[in-house]
Amino acid sequence: MSSFTSTSLPEAVSKLLRLNHYRVEGPVQIHGSEIDLVATSLTDPFAAKLYIEVTVEYVNTAKLGKDLTKLVMISQVDPTARTLIVSSTGFTVNVRERAEAANVMTRTYDELFKMFEKFEPYVDQFLGDGHVAKELQELSERYQPPHLDDSHGRDAALGWLDGWLDQSSGSESWLIIVGEYGTGKTALTRIVQQRWLEAYKSDPERPIPLRIELGNFTRQFDAQGLLHHFLDHNGLSHLSIDFLWSLIRSGRVVLILDGYDEMAQYLNQRERRECLKTLAELTSDGARGLLTSRPNYFSENEEFALFDHLYRGLELRSGYLEQEAEDLRVREAQIDSFIERSLLDRYERSLQDLTPTQTQELVREILRDQPHVADTVLSILDRVFRSTEEGASLALSGKPVIISYLVEVATSLQDDNTKATKDLGHMSEWEVYTLVLDKLALRDLEQVGLVSVPDRRRFLQELALWLTRTGSTYCGEDEFRALVAETFSHTLRRNQSDQRASEAEQLFEDLRRSGSLSRDTARSRGWRFSHNSLREFLVAERLLDDLKKKRPLVATVPISDAMRAFVASRKADEIAELRDALTDSWASRQGDEQPGAYFTLLFDALNKNQRPSSDPSWHALKEIAGDQPAANSTQLSFVALSTERNPAQLEGANFSSAELSRVSFDFAGLRNATFNQALLDGVTFRSADLAGASFKEALLFEVSFADTDLLGVDFLGVDDSISLLVEDPSEDGARQRLSGNQALGYLRHLGARTADIDPILVWINHPKFAIVEKIASKLLEDSQRQRRGLVQRGVAAIDTRFARRFVEFLEREQFVRSPGGRSEILEVTQAGRNALGPIATRSSLDLRFVAFLEAELS
Repeated sequence: MSSFTSTSLPEAVSKLLRLNHYRVEGPVQIHGSEIDLVATSLTDPFAAKLYIEVTVEYVNTAKLGKDLTKLVMISQVDPTARTLIVSSTGFTVNVRERAEAANVMTRTYDELFKMFEKFEPYVDQFLGDGHVAKELQELSERYQPPHLDDSHGRDAALGWLDGWLDQSSGSESWLIIVGEYGTGKTALTRIVQQRWLEAYKSDPERPIPLRIELGNFTRQFDAQGLLHHFLDHNGLSHLSIDFLWSLIRSGRVVLILDGYDEMAQYLNQRERRECLKTLAELTSDGARGLLTSRPNYFSENEEFALFDHLYRGLELRSGYLEQEAEDLRVREAQIDSFIERSLLDRYERSLQDLTPTQTQELVREILRDQPHVADTVLSILDRVFRSTEEGASLALSGKPVIISYLVEVATSLQDDNTKATKDLGHMSEWEVYTLVLDKLALRDLEQVGLVSVPDRRRFLQELALWLTRTGSTYCGEDEFRALVAETFSHTLRRNQSDQRASEAEQLFEDLRRSGSLSRDTARSRGWRFSHNSLREFLVAERLLDDLKKKRPLVATVPISDAMRAFVASRKADEIAELRDALTDSWASRQGDEQPGAYFTLLFDALNKNQRPSSDPSWHALKEIAGDQPAANSTQLSFVALSTERNPAQLEGANFSSAELSRVSFDFAGLRNATFNQALLDGVTFRSADLAGASFKEALLFEVSFADTDLLGVDFLGVDDSISLLVEDPSEDGARQRLSGNQALGYLRHLGARTADIDPILVWINHPKFAIVEKIASKLLEDSQRQRRGLVQRGVAAIDTRFARRFVEFLEREQFVRSPGGRSEILEVTQAGRNALGPIATRSSLDLRFVAFLEAELS
């Protein structure tokens, strides 16, 4: 129930009525009596006036008598009047009956709110008495507010976010909250949603928060689909999309988009671009929003670097569609503006783990009736650390997800007093997650006792793998049953056919109650792991089991930063054993095996535990796949194989037919490397050595070769589906997207071997070709031009000697002439128009121009 004062309640009622097209006055003196509010409909000229008494008291018979005296008098003076008493706390049954008999309406503020507000089902879902609201209230009661700590300062997260919502700065209309796994980003957005919904309910002029979990969108989405999904899953299907759009664009809505990383890991570069288009649409016309993500998804400019995508150079041969073309330019420019403003030059805050004091308070509050158990949990938390590459130890005791898991199994930890609480020194992330899962499995075994601990772990691994591979947030009942049948097929096959269904049902009933799972009872979407990190750990554990047990390496799943961190926290001897297993499997892999995910999973661990300081040429890929790595037909994604800090020497590496997505080869030595028939999506080769390398028949999408010498590099067979990200010489630090033959021309300009294309597509990349284009366009514009203007002004000033030589060439070829012998004036001839026209439209280049340019500029 909303909390009001005698001042704030009349204001809230007034605002609610005004937002629903009433003119409100008050207090008003009428025949010697003061009426709190008088409301007049602005949409219905024949509607009766509404006279309202407002109170924060619980209205009993005595209180009603005073209000009825005034309101009945109003009815006698104006028989058409409607009268209403609004209380923030309620009415007795007798009061409601007596008021109804006197034709006086009675409403609590909540009841009045529901009468007008179209979002009432959504508000009630999170602030009412249902399952979701109770769950949110329980979270709120134990929530320890975290801090934001970054270049903007250190601030209490909730207070700072409340202040951000109240401000109106356009440059900060969209905020990105970053934090690594388990820092509580999702919990923060849920608490913020609750706080802002309560503020909205008390003051309907405040924006209503709409929270959307982006993890539910592992496929490309648009704005319409995103909003439809929200309305359909929050009891708001009665609202039209147009109405919701109007609220977003008028600032009446603040969007809370949780988990960009959970969505982005499943999308390729072009799909992410389309999703960013959606965010651009949602931010137009003053809308506000908050986006959360793990930090690595916002660390590379290439994430958003599809700049200059067709709209700048958009030219149509038909003159009838110019307005349509201009509209497209404007629309695309808005998208780039959003990407640059909100995501590149973004307003970003960094969410931190809880402080040691907050951790103590949280654990002791949750386990306040079990102080000895709280001591046990805090003792374990004091031992949870991550070793960094620099040799330091990072305490993880303030990570809410780890705290919640240890609290979940706290009693059993205290009861058996295991060595985890006594003898162990530092516990790694791997060890604490293993401990938690083992404890949950033992508890499941005690409660049901049908599925053994190893079999349950195996099923949970398969479920985690299925959710990750499919990009699903929940596993529905049909899919869950199918996974049970598949995982326990050998067990079920041993039973008589008439017993198999009963056995499968018992397995289903046992496994669905696993302590590591939670069920969506409100929307009946199925089961999920209680936290994403638990799913990620089980996927990592399953992939490592594949290696240790020498199973075929067939898993192809996105490998997250958390998975890599879990594996990197294992002991050096364990990493060495896994390295050897992967090396053996890599060498003997069959045609259908895909060891790329396993290598990506081990990449950080190998770099941290296996890299010898005395051998700068050492590389994890060479350790696994040989000195000239045989990485052909592998799938690698989201891995920095080479960086400026750790450049890789991968001479002769074979990536033929590989699928590489978001892979960095920056500063790598890749002499004679082959990428023939490979698929490269969002791959970077900044300052790499590609001498003798080959990309025959490869597919390249949004690939960057910035500051890379491509002389002689083979791109034969690469077709016009190619797209590249290149430095824009006209804008410092900016990039532009080249596609099709324009991209092939760029490669050819840098000395690469490509399919034959028109020479103009090559020469337009030369910085001095702009002089040729400008002189050509000026000559075609007017019948006569001054020679001095052509060779000395504008872009010609970059190199006046070259400009003069080009004009002399035009004269020799009789493309221009001096009319009447006036040497200071030039005019284009018909032959010149025929030759210069294709230059101005960038359609072709006469071979005579090619010969001139080669002589002057090569």
